Amino acid sequence: MTDAHVRLWGKNIGAVSWLSDRQIGVFQYEPDFLASNIQLAPVTMPLIADPYEFPGLPRDAFKGLPGLLADSLPDKFGNALIDAWLAQQSRPASSFNPVERLCYIGTRGMGALEFHPVIAQGQKGSRTVEIDALVTLANLVLNNRKQLSGVLTGIDDHETLQDILRVGTSAGGARAKAVLAWNRESGEFRSGQIKAGEGFTYWLMKFDGISNNKDKELADPQGFGRIEYSFYLLAKAAGIDMTESRLHLEGGRAHFMTHRFDRTESGQKIHMQSLAGMRHYDFNAAGAYSYEQSVETIRMLSLPQYDIEQQFRRSVFNILIRNQDDHVKNIAFLMNRKGEWRLSPAFDVCYAYNPSGPWTSMHQMSLNGKRDDFELKDLLDFGEFCGLKRPTAEKLVRDIHDVVETWPQLAAEAGVDDDSIRRIRDTMRRELVLPSRTSKKAENSGSGRRKAPAIFNILVKDMKGRPVSGAQIFLQADNGTTVDGETDSEGKCQIEVTTLRPYTLLAAHPGHPGEIVEAIDPTTPVSLVMRDIPETGSLIIRSNGYIPGLKGRLNPVTNPSSHYFLYADNISIDGNTTQPAPFEIGAPLALEDAEGTTLDLTVRRFSATVALLDYTRSDT
Repeated sequence: MTDAHVRLWGKNIGAVSWLSDRQIGVFQYEPDFLASNIQLAPVTMPLIADPYEFPGLPRDAFKGLPGLLADSLPDKFGNALIDAWLAQQSRPASSFNPVERLCYIGTRGMGALEFHPVIAQGQKGSRTVEIDALVTLANLVLNNRKQLSGVLTGIDDHETLQDILRVGTSAGGARAKAVLAWNRESGEFRSGQIKAGEGFTYWLMKFDGISNNKDKELADPQGFGRIEYSFYLLAKAAGIDMTESRLHLEGGRAHFMTHRFDRTESGQKIHMQSLAGMRHYDFNAAGAYSYEQSVETIRMLSLPQYDIEQQFRRSVFNILIRNQDDHVKNIAFLMNRKGEWRLSPAFDVCYAYNPSGPWTSMHQMSLNGKRDDFELKDLLDFGEFCGLKRPTAEKLVRDIHDVVETWPQLAAEAGVDDDSIRRIRDTMRRELVLPSRTSKKAENSGSGRRKAPAIFNILVKDMKGRPVSGAQIFLQADNGTTVDGETDSEGKCQIEVTTLRPYTLLAAHPGHPGEIVEAIDPTTPVSLVMRDIPETGSLIIRSNGYIPGLKGRLNPVTNPSSHYFLYADNISIDGNTTQPAPFEIGAPLALEDAEGTTLDLTVRRFSATVALLDYTRSDT
């Protein structure tokens, strides 16, 4: 068993123990801290005397720890550095448990939590660091050169290794970065993990020109720092709160620097929780969570309407620029010493889109039930969810859109190359709010007049020939385009389609199992018969949804290896509460909610974020 004290602003607030036999971390608040009424994790870990443990949290995301502590763990780059250090100690990485990794972070973590006893703290004083040497070592680490002691020779190299271990292990995220103190007058950089002295402020630097530097499937080419800087300028122009950011030019590279919002100007620490840590959301589960849930969390924390409007701006901005790496770790909250919470400034705001990738081909978080194929109505509906009147929401959306249209000019000023500007500009959602001049010209010219949309007609009946009203109808084209509708009292449904290519048809109804029809022609009417099976119904969900009578939300997801997993809020899956639970298409799962309602669920089809589910009541 490994034990660690957790400290905040110089005081013990709790302790965590790693139980190696169960591979779980158990946390308990200090009795003295219970009286403070300062809620460090108000949603999932309110102040109580009992210990907390969460064995059901996804292992990849939380490593067996509560979200309050898991937020302090290093991510891909930080873990690669720690593993390199372990290799120097002739110790396998697998032997270093998550609580030990917290103690390795020690007093150097993001936010204000500290972990004792500290492992391998390094030198106490502050010394100058050289950015080019840090970049060289970051390249070595990310290219799996973990036996660094065999690569480095001489005292300067040893000190550089210690530098990158100090400044690079605590920063979150997958990409190579460093936590630094910077003197604006002298241009000097020092480690940002300890107070660097008068004239220094505290920054996070993302290294440019790092090979194999990527988050999921997106790699950063040299010059990515300039791209991120251009979107920082754009976000500020769109009224989004961000801390000061700049470029540091070195050796032909442009490193993106952003002022830390978890530190005051004097270096005092501010407590921070990501949305993932605050709500125990799995940041690896693409499509499992929504922008609506981020606003719901803002309301749970009783934050002002200003913060909700900020989140609305950020959400719309992400949709328009295609920042599709918008997972739940990229939203954060800050707490001051009085225990008062606010939404943090925005961060990691940048174009992120790979049309062929399993992650960023669509948004990580849904909005109005969608991760792609957005319409203006979706943004306005979300505005109403945020408490904005529809005209106010529409004005904000159009204002943000007008700013986004200026990105090519800002990008050129930031030094982004012409090819990148064209590639990014052409894939941003510029026509979501207003049609481009090109579209208008084509629409109004005699030779380029657009074809009228086709109307797809379907008639749905049961096996006795009776019309089925209220059936969900969903069409998905072979290029990913989707449209949907619902049958009326006569079992009829008309859906406008603008893409004339083969579609797959899904149909679902609470009184019938689902139906799938492949390769239909949308210009040809379809007559569909839905089977009758006692106690069996069906449902089509986008990203997530609820089965009538079952208390809990269902979220089917897929990972980059195309394996399927199911999250179910307050629902056991095949008698097990560990989630996510793996599933196979066509294989039944036994579900039971907290009230004892049971049913058998079969995922008939799952493509992108759309799932066709059959369910059979097993408690009747």
